[in-house]
Amino acid sequence: MMRDYQSIEEVLHDFAHLSEEAADRLKGHDGSFTLALRDGRVYSLVLKDGAAQLVPELSECDCRVESDEKTLLELLAGRLHPAKALLLRKVRVQGNIAKIMELISLI
Repeated sequence: MMRDYQSIEEVLHDFAHLSEEAADRLKGHDGSFTLALRDGRVYSLVLKDGAAQLVPELSECDCRVESDEKTLLELLAGRLHPAKALLLRKVRVQGNIAKIMELISLI
């Protein structure tokens, strides 16, 4: 169960630990992802055979997720269903949506 984070930076600080905990579920999955916050902050990560790591901003990726920090924290805490966030346009996903579904196992 994901703890109740107060900021995206807290999530990123715990990212290595979270990816280690999920390594068995992520094994065999690859992809590159960008998280773009509406305030201009951008974070990228690469998933390769169960290992996930934050990387400098990617110019190209498999999937890009755009949203505001509050919405993302609600999603991570399970207070907002991903389908509802998409329908209400609180989250925008570009690229290979199947790839982001693989990454969801991290949380």
